[in-house]
Amino acid sequence: MSATSISTGSMASLKHNRRIRKKTKEELDNENYRRQMKTLWKKIDRMVMSFGIDIFVHARRESKQEIYTSSEDLSWPAGIKDIIVSL
Repeated sequence: MSATSISTGSMASLKHNRRIRKKTKEELDNENYRRQMKTLWKKIDRMVMSFGIDIFVHARRESKQEIYTSSEDLSWPAGIKDIIVSL
């Protein structure tokens, strides 16, 4: 009986020759933005749970807006004009 060998050289060369597309600057920026926003939301949640504080965040990037509020009170937060006057 003779041993049969299977050559994997052709399969390895197919994988090696496949080009990996580089991400564009815009794709990298979007990826970094999503990752940093996810980190921000986790940190805010930890602060709310640890210190019992109310936090409101309104982030706008281009035409997309993200809003986070830890309070169920609809009268909070006050409008920006009310906040500036009270300072």
